[in-house]
Amino acid sequence: MEGQPTASQSNPQPSAVSMAASTASSTPSTSVSAQSAQSSAPGTATTAPRSAVSESLSPQPFSGTASEDGNAWILYFKRFAIFRRFTNDDIIRIFPLFLRGTAVDWYDQLSEGVRGNAEQLEQAFIA
Repeated sequence: MEGQPTASQSNPQPSAVSMAASTASSTPSTSVSAQSAQSSAPGTATTAPRSAVSESLSPQPFSGTASEDGNAWILYFKRFAIFRRFTNDDIIRIFPLFLRGTAVDWYDQLSEGVRGNAEQLEQAFIA
């Protein structure tokens, strides 16, 4: 990522949000597919298993490109974490799994202290 301070510099670490210059939203859709809506009989409700619903609501990976809105992404990630009842430890473990490309590079240069604290991780992401 161009213009980022190295680990030896005392400048604050860049945020993942600053990697995405655009404010276009990339929040995933939560609508039910047309196929499942058509397959249910009139007047009856269908219920997908919780795991299928959870997977369909998972945040899209964040790459840190200019076309992504990091603020919208982190807000959706937080809502997903609340929905899944993630603890702070869960968030710390799963957060990097949703990162790709330059966002992974950003994450890898964070200190262990930031990567090990959900609140500091979120603050670094949106800073």
